[in-house]
Amino acid sequence: LCRDGACEPFDGSALCDDDNACTVDVFDQRANRCEHRPVNAECSDGNGCTENRCEAGVCLAERINGCIEPPAIDEYTTPTNLGAFVLAGTKPAGAAIEIDGQVAIPESPEERWEANINLVPGENVFRVRSVDMGTRSAEVVVRVVYDITPPTVGASPGGGVFLNPVSVTVAASEGATVYYTDDGGTPDQWSKSFRSAKQFRIFHGTQLRFRALDDAGNWQDDIVSYDFEITSER
Repeated sequence: LCRDGACEPFDGSALCDDDNACTVDVFDQRANRCEHRPVNAECSDGNGCTENRCEAGVCLAERINGCIEPPAIDEYTTPTNLGAFVLAGTKPAGAAIEIDGQVAIPESPEERWEANINLVPGENVFRVRSVDMGTRSAEVVVRVVYDITPPTVGASPGGGVFLNPVSVTVAASEGATVYYTDDGGTPDQWSKSFRSAKQFRIFHGTQLRFRALDDAGNWQDDIVSYDFEITSER
């Protein structure tokens, strides 16, 4: 791919990553889309009181008998471009909540709890336990990616004059929704779009314009344009 005046390798597996350990992710050039195929692999739900296995592309969990009840974590968004993060969930009544070895929520009869945390750029990992009368549960691992870096879009070839129709591969620098126009218009959230990567077949003079929105909510800073001229159509 041509990006910012330089060539970069096309990594279809990374661009199509669905963050699921039970699938292998590829870009199917024939179907012109991302594919997520089930695979037998190790997986984890982040709960130390469960044993996990992959089945039909899904990570299944089985409880371990006799394990002290760990806290349940509410759903959260990752990646995110918001630095203020609320980690919340439920715990056994009377228990405290410990995050990374420190008491974040003191013992209380309430089952609901929440903690306000300031994220740092990159992956943030929190190890959470409930503590009941000095006895700690198994830990629950929470991973939150704080991403404030806008995506970019590259194309190969990056425009030019061609004798015959040409195939163009377009890809974002990370997992993203890429909005585009092929008539010179301005791409926005109502334009046609694709996930991370796509191939175009150019048969006549065309201007392709792109702007990407990554999974954390960051918009590409600038619209990128690629102009193609096919001389055989004259």
